[in-house]
Amino acid sequence: MSHDQLHPELLLLLVREGRISEFVRQAEDLDPADLADVLAAANEDERVEIVKLLPPSLSGQALWEMPEQEHAEETLAALEPEEAAGIVGELPDDDAADLLGELEPQEQQRILSKVEDVEQRAEVQDLLQYDPESAGGLMTAQLVSVQADHTVGLALDEIRRQADEVEDF
Repeated sequence: MSHDQLHPELLLLLVREGRISEFVRQAEDLDPADLADVLAAANEDERVEIVKLLPPSLSGQALWEMPEQEHAEETLAALEPEEAAGIVGELPDDDAADLLGELEPQEQQRILSKVEDVEQRAEVQDLLQYDPESAGGLMTAQLVSVQADHTVGLALDEIRRQADEVEDF
């Protein structure tokens, strides 16, 4: 893929021309921050269409990476609750709370009620109770833990293994 093909406007043109499979193929190779640039260049209707076309994990990461002034939460709210919940379900709890935190409480609940993972739903709801700029609002509910009787070597191995699973380690 050439650098020109990655330009947000060129990728957006694929959507506008109905070249959906080509867009999806190229979008799946992008870093979420680059895909966020594509979403930022799109109008709201195009954003919703793009988010629906992509796997929920990629859509969620791209929405989370969008600049705050682009109001990614409005795109999330424009989706059906099940679609939005699928995207939220793919995000780390703290990122999901950040994105949902920009919505009105009733909209948050409309989406969260459709998140299938009951534990994640509860953790995101807990995080939403904190001011986004407070320590509680910045924290994640994911932990790394080791057994107290592990040797230092075993503990380090376990920490390394778990660090791959915990986003903000």
